[in-house]
Amino acid sequence: MLGSVFVQCRLRPVTFDEVDFTLAMLGGNDLRGADLSGCRLRETSLVETDLRKAVLRGADFTGARTAGTRLDGADLRGATVDPALWTTASLTGARVDVGQAVAFAAAHGLRLDA
Repeated sequence: MLGSVFVQCRLRPVTFDEVDFTLAMLGGNDLRGADLSGCRLRETSLVETDLRKAVLRGADFTGARTAGTRLDGADLRGATVDPALWTTASLTGARVDVGQAVAFAAAHGLRLDA
């Protein structure tokens, strides 16, 4: 799926297992509840994509464009993300691991003291 383009699609319910979406255009698509566990989404455009309640465990979002992405209720545990995701996407109720929670806090300017 490297470099694929999907425009205004409703791709649900769907499961992708370790698929390479590097450089793909998925912006504006409806992927609510999709399972993208272990997928590579490097440099992928996810602008305005609806990923609410999606399973994204172990996914790689390095360099992904996430302005307006809806990740509310999504499972991001173990996913690799850039700091921009923490500030540009909607994440209400998303499940993250401790390291990601620390990165989220840092991206929002919080200082963590021991």
